[in-house]
Amino acid sequence: MQLLFRCGLLNSSFQRISRLCTAADSNQDALKLISAGLYKMGSMRYMAEKTSTNVYSHFRDPCSQAPSMAEPPPALLAERAFSGHLEDFHHLHQIVINFGSPEVADQMSGNVYMHASCVEDECSKCIRLVEQIGEFSINDLKEAITCLTWWGSDAQHSMALRDVVEALDRVSVDRLLSLHFSLEDQLRLAFQLRSLAIDLPLQFPTKMLHSASPYIMQSSFPLIISFLLLLSAEPHSSPLGATVSGSKVAQRVTPILDLMGESEVAAACRGLQRLDGGKEGAEILSAWLTHQWGYRL
Repeated sequence: MQLLFRCGLLNSSFQRISRLCTAADSNQDALKLISAGLYKMGSMRYMAEKTSTNVYSHFRDPCSQAPSMAEPPPALLAERAFSGHLEDFHHLHQIVINFGSPEVADQMSGNVYMHASCVEDECSKCIRLVEQIGEFSINDLKEAITCLTWWGSDAQHSMALRDVVEALDRVSVDRLLSLHFSLEDQLRLAFQLRSLAIDLPLQFPTKMLHSASPYIMQSSFPLIISFLLLLSAEPHSSPLGATVSGSKVAQRVTPILDLMGESEVAAACRGLQRLDGGKEGAEILSAWLTHQWGYRL
């Protein structure tokens, strides 16, 4: 019964993807819908024992459950592998969840009117937190960016929160060269940053795709599909289209169309449209979507 319910959710998600691809929706909407389809497809394959894990687990929607209920970070000697700098960030996260922004919290508490107060207001805590983010470990960044996905669009109007998000983005770019920063974790953070309700010119997703482009064709097939989906969400001014050969990607994807799921074909099609030399391959995938699932592209 549970399997039938999950199949119903998967079919519903694919119908939404079909409607999305036939309309002029934003890249972020397409990213969210197709990534949800990929995650559900990975879950179905894992439940059917076709894979040893959900190969698209990095596309799990963090807002589907509370951050405290998320998968635990790696542990060292049975201790949580955090650097100890997250206490102030968790305090800020609770302020944003309860009040929307630190500015609103200061107004409601009256701290904004107490010019000689000995109590540190929330906006001042944000300024101090921005300086501490440079010391965050990779696990700290993963926890913090997951929390960002719970922040509403009101956070976009807060200068203090924008500074925090930009600092997290900047430090994540600095950690890209770390040997402890796996490609799967990089894909997860890039997906979460692209899914934020805060509209900022973030650097990490673009830098991550650029750093992964030289060896992405030697990676597993799910990672290639994930790369193409994130590439499709990049701004059109991005030069990433010339870093990977579209013809080579098409040669990898088109021979196994019969084995690919709907969301995988949709992700590959959108990604190939952004690659140099990928137009012919995108047309083949578009025709397959039309023939197999009735898309009108």
